[in-house]
Amino acid sequence: IQHADPIAGWLAARGVPRLLRLPPEPPAPTVPEAHGHVLVVGMNAMGRRVVDALVAAGEQVIALDSDLAKLRGRPCRVLHGDIDDLHLLEGAGLDRARLVVTALQIEPVNRLLAFRCRERGVPCIVHAFDGSLVPDLERLGVDHLVDSKMQGNRRVVSILAEEGIARP
Repeated sequence: IQHADPIAGWLAARGVPRLLRLPPEPPAPTVPEAHGHVLVVGMNAMGRRVVDALVAAGEQVIALDSDLAKLRGRPCRVLHGDIDDLHLLEGAGLDRARLVVTALQIEPVNRLLAFRCRERGVPCIVHAFDGSLVPDLERLGVDHLVDSKMQGNRRVVSILAEEGIARP
């Protein structure tokens, strides 16, 4: 429970006995000296390709996923956990990241991550798997939004133009 200790202290000061002592919160996993890095969230096929491309380009990368198996063998530093845990994002150096890329296909989590990035002034790239949520992500101020359907449509038109079938 967030703020349990201050609330318990306030109650104790007013004579209410402490009935339950909560265990201390474990420290968030951290990546020491992370600064100017790219944080890639979600190690699905797209996330893994992004990590591999960034590492090949010489970028400092931190991969984050809630599935330990997906983090194994990544050619960069990794953190295990859920991004709805603010402590985990702090441990990943969100405030010091140069860029955040999310490959997650969980739209509420993508919106939360976009909000947290905007709050901290960290640019982010969000892949909108559900095009109906593009307006929400735009309102959140996502710096770079990839709409699969829109990008696919542009590519098809481009191919048609290359083949001399249609003009872009």
